[in-house]
Amino acid sequence: MQTVAQQDEIKALKRFLQKRLQSEAALEVPFQLQCVLKDGELLILVQHEASNGFDATNIFNTLQQAISAVGSALPNAEDLQQVHVFLRVTGEKQPYATEDFTVEKPVPATKNASELENLLALEEENPPNSWDNSTNDLETSTTGTSKKTVAYHQDVQKQPKNPFKTTPKVQQHSSDSEAPSSAPPVPLLAAVGVMAGVLSLASIYALTRPCTIGSCYQLQNAQQLNQESTEILRQAKSGQELVIAQQKLQQATEQLKSIAPWSRDRAKAQNLLQTYSGQMARLDLVLTALNKATQATQKSQNPPHSVKEWRDILELWKEAIGQLRQVAPNSSVYPLVKQRLEEYQLNVAIVNQRIRTEQQADQQLIEAKQTAQVAEARMGNARTFENWQQVFNSWQASIDSLTSIPSTTTAYREAQDLLLNYRPKLATARDRRTREQISANSYNQAVSMAALAQRLEQQGQWSQAVATWRQASSSASQVPSESFYYNQTQPLIDAYANALKQAEANLKISLILQKARLDLNRTCSGTTRICNFTVANDGIKVYLTPAYYNQLVRTNATATLNGDADTQQAVEDHLQTLQAALEAISENANLPLALYDHRRQLIGTHTPKS
Repeated sequence: MQTVAQQDEIKALKRFLQKRLQSEAALEVPFQLQCVLKDGELLILVQHEASNGFDATNIFNTLQQAISAVGSALPNAEDLQQVHVFLRVTGEKQPYATEDFTVEKPVPATKNASELENLLALEEENPPNSWDNSTNDLETSTTGTSKKTVAYHQDVQKQPKNPFKTTPKVQQHSSDSEAPSSAPPVPLLAAVGVMAGVLSLASIYALTRPCTIGSCYQLQNAQQLNQESTEILRQAKSGQELVIAQQKLQQATEQLKSIAPWSRDRAKAQNLLQTYSGQMARLDLVLTALNKATQATQKSQNPPHSVKEWRDILELWKEAIGQLRQVAPNSSVYPLVKQRLEEYQLNVAIVNQRIRTEQQADQQLIEAKQTAQVAEARMGNARTFENWQQVFNSWQASIDSLTSIPSTTTAYREAQDLLLNYRPKLATARDRRTREQISANSYNQAVSMAALAQRLEQQGQWSQAVATWRQASSSASQVPSESFYYNQTQPLIDAYANALKQAEANLKISLILQKARLDLNRTCSGTTRICNFTVANDGIKVYLTPAYYNQLVRTNATATLNGDADTQQAVEDHLQTLQAALEAISENANLPLALYDHRRQLIGTHTPKS
């Protein structure tokens, strides 16, 4: 890729060769001349309208002499070896004549970019202006009857023909020449010579400074570098691209600083330098912000981090945002700035959430430890189910707090270590709570059943009383050892066993009495009720009913009056059967029996044999 300086040199060479062709070849046909420097070879194309008066040999000779005259001022003169000249009629694709010649190696010397311009100035005070607008080394432009071509042609006619064909005469000084009438003293001449040399050297130094004469390619280079930097910044996606843009801006400022103070482009260079310095300052802000962001990103790696570390990271993000907010929206780098602002603000929100999470985890860890201390204290004094329930709840609350600590926090590791210690204690509290719960339930049930059994006994419901006493005894025996109610239950177990035995005995008596009542009821029943009775633990009392007694007396009296022996015998048999039944009931119930007439007068008794 050609530099701006090389492009300027080729343009100057082009104008120089055009000038030579106009002045020496005396062309009457409008033409174009283009130059291309490629791979150490110079390509020259001369294109003209069709004409019989175009002398190709004259053109070739003129161009060769002109190039030889340029010498070391040729573009890339150190590497240039071959020149190719082509002649072509406008509208044709192929040249009709070519010429090649070798360029002699120039003597090494310091070459200034404006040497060709100086050669042009030597040939004509007013440099040509018809060809300054070329932008390509080999471009296509209009020829023929355009205004520029006509003016150019008229300019050619005014030029002297072949001014370099005759050798210029150089005045020679010899001993035969007439000497001046007077000469200055030798010391004065020496001083004047020294002064002239100094002035000459100063002039040469001043003229060789950048942008003193000719085109100011430093200024052009600086503007081109700034434009490249601006394009990079507009599309930048990373800090590396910003560094490249910064380097181009730095190069541009160095180009501007090299422009001599006496250059006509000095003022413009200073204005651009001030502008580029402002761009550099804004770019420094962005690069500083990116550096802060990189530091924050690096410190965020491999979490978890403590609250202090997260706050340091947060401060870096805030500093990066502060740097970016100083960049104006109209800056070329603002698209990247806007994108990074959004990213960094999101990162600030994330880090703030991290800090809150870390603080919450730390607080949970503290509360879990405090709750565990309370559980330990309660555990040493727990006795009842209610006590162990509180111990269990405390351990459970502590463990719940520890298990809810996120794994992304610094408190997580310590929480896991504490869980290994707390979970066995929770299991112990759970077992003791269960044991005390069973103990309390069994004890309370035993006491409740015993009270119910006593009420049933009072009601004479011996069968239910026996069953209830059995439940009370069973519940009392289920109270676990090493529980709060165990010692209180032991005396109850013996008491309930004795009460059960007594109830069972009473139940047996109750069953006997119940059977006696059934038998008595069956015996006393009939068409005319025979008797009524009472059954008690101390004996049985049977009362003949008045109706039955009166009927029996009448039947017996009638049979006696009528001499009815059978009826009398039947009455006697009935009384003996009644007596036998009552005696059997007395024997079965093992209770004494007393028989009363209808007036409740005792008429007979029976004592069981057993």
